[in-house]
Amino acid sequence: MGQSVSNQLETFKDDVVKEAHNIKEIIDISHEEFLEKIKEVNSICLNSVECQEKKMHFFIKKGSDSTFLWKQTVRINCIRVNNAGGLNVVFGDATYDEETLEKILAAGGQEVEEYKLLTLGQFLLAHKMILYHYSCMQDPAKCSPGTASSQLEQGKTLSTSMILDKVTSEPLSDTDECIICMERKPEVTLPCAHAYCLFCIEQWNVSNKTCPMCRETVENTDDSWVTPEIPESSEMHEEMQKALTVLTHNMPEK
Repeated sequence: MGQSVSNQLETFKDDVVKEAHNIKEIIDISHEEFLEKIKEVNSICLNSVECQEKKMHFFIKKGSDSTFLWKQTVRINCIRVNNAGGLNVVFGDATYDEETLEKILAAGGQEVEEYKLLTLGQFLLAHKMILYHYSCMQDPAKCSPGTASSQLEQGKTLSTSMILDKVTSEPLSDTDECIICMERKPEVTLPCAHAYCLFCIEQWNVSNKTCPMCRETVENTDDSWVTPEIPESSEMHEEMQKALTVLTHNMPEK
């Protein structure tokens, strides 16, 4: 029993440390560094990472990184296409928008086999996975025995499906954290339906009278709603009992 609790605590601690590291990475990354990571991962996918003639390519969804809060709004398109006909020209540039890429693919007679829309956090996870496996391909001794042997058995290839499945296994959620500080939970919802923690939106409202994301006019935080926490089941049960008791006492006598 004691060993089980200890293991659970260690797992919880590891999860907290990992999550803190991921949040710090998102907070610290600059837009220029983000663009460099996209170019880096596309270069690796072009020259090294393939499985059964499949190729992956990452590019920014047009306009999603042009906002003040780009780290929250940015979306990265990840596509997988069949490379049987050779797609070096297509994958030579990391700045294609959807329309341009579709035209090039159509001209080459290629079709997108899989399409995923990633958040910044999901892209950074994909970036780490690809770099790690690329390192294993270059020098298997650097990786864990299981990973290295697995890569060698595959002929030094990496499953693109595995990467896409891994980075999209967690559902997207815009309500887990305040999109300004990316630390605290949202507490206040503005009339435009965007939510922020109370501290951040009050600080923002001192010098700005708009929503940080959509720029809709907000005169003050009096126009907002406080997001209530979900009550515990015991609290709900207690309130229901009180309501039933009141109804019983107020029933007319026969």
